[in-house]
Amino acid sequence: MKLRALLLLTVLAAWAAFAALPARAQVISLDSVSATKVGDTLAAEFGVTLTGAEEIAETLRNGVPLKLVCRAAIEQSRQYFFNKPLGDGRFEATLHYDALAKEYVLTLPGKSQPDRATELVPLLNRGWKQFSIPLCPWSELVRGNSYLLEVEAALTPLDVPDWFTRTFLFWSWRGGPTVTSTLEFRY
Repeated sequence: MKLRALLLLTVLAAWAAFAALPARAQVISLDSVSATKVGDTLAAEFGVTLTGAEEIAETLRNGVPLKLVCRAAIEQSRQYFFNKPLGDGRFEATLHYDALAKEYVLTLPGKSQPDRATELVPLLNRGWKQFSIPLCPWSELVRGNSYLLEVEAALTPLDVPDWFTRTFLFWSWRGGPTVTSTLEFRY
C-alpha cells in the first residue's frame, strides 16, 4: 500500500511540475527571415514573436526558467549531389522571473547586462525583435549558384532535473514546438 501511495505521489508530482511547462498554449514564429551581408560575413537575420504570452508569464512566475534556442545554417544547393554545407551558428537566450523584484529577466548573448521589465510582452518585443547569426565568410558565395538558408527556433525549459529524465523515459523533454523557416535564394 505504501509503495502504491509513493508511486502515485511521484506521478502526481511529475504531472504538477510539467503542467506549468510551455508545451501547449504557446506558439513561437519566425519573422522577416533574411540572408544579409554584415561586413565580410553572411548572416541570418530574423525576429521571433510569441503568442500565448500569458501562459508563458505564468510558467515563469511558477519558477520554470526558459531558454530560446535558435540555429541557422546555410548550404549551397546542388542538383545532382548532396547540398554543400557552408556554415552554421546558434545561440541561446534565457528568460526567467525574479520573484523578489517582480520582474521578468531576459538574458541575450553578447550583452553584459540582462534586460528587465515588469511586463513580459514589451520585454520580448524589445529583446526578440531582431537577431543576427553569423554563418560564413561572404567570399564563399559564388555568383550564379543557389543557396538554402534554414533558421530554427524552439522555446524549452532551461533545466530539467536529471532524476526526472531517468525516471520518466517516455516523456518528451523538448518543451515547446520547434519552428523552422527555409529560404532559397540565388546569388
